[in-house]
Amino acid sequence: MKIFFLGLITFLLTHSSAISQGLSPKEKAAFFASNAFSKSKYKREEKYGIVKEKSKVIHSTPVISNESTFYIGQYVDENQGTRLELKRETGNNIRAILSYPDSRKVTSDLVQIQDAYFKATLKMSDGKEEVWEGAFINKNDNETTAFGLGIILPNPIKKDDLTLNKLFFKKIVP
Repeated sequence: MKIFFLGLITFLLTHSSAISQGLSPKEKAAFFASNAFSKSKYKREEKYGIVKEKSKVIHSTPVISNESTFYIGQYVDENQGTRLELKRETGNNIRAILSYPDSRKVTSDLVQIQDAYFKATLKMSDGKEEVWEGAFINKNDNETTAFGLGIILPNPIKKDDLTLNKLFFKKIVP
């Protein structure tokens, strides 16, 4: 049963772009928040008559603002050390600057933000382009709430024994 759910989640995350094609930006943001950045776990153990219960609930909701300047600022993925800066450019354009811990930088002038939905085309160092989609969300993790940008990666990142298919960038500077 666990394998089935793991397979279903992996399928949804890797095919989320295809699934969300016909949705409005608001619906896409809600889809990403509820399917990729929300989860719950419950574990109950009984040993020698002593019952231990653990639960973890992560609930994410999109944060919709009519002003795209609300989303401008600096964000950090605390797990990877990657920084993302969203800057206002001339002509109401938004630029994304992605800074990796090893000093590499990737920029994008093709950034769209509408109804908490985020889409950017990043030109990687090898010349290939990646389309990043995600949502600006409030992520509530066992009573701790953080505002940030949740991104679904088009190409999962392999680090040590882990495969990452999503990133959460917490807003640190407005």
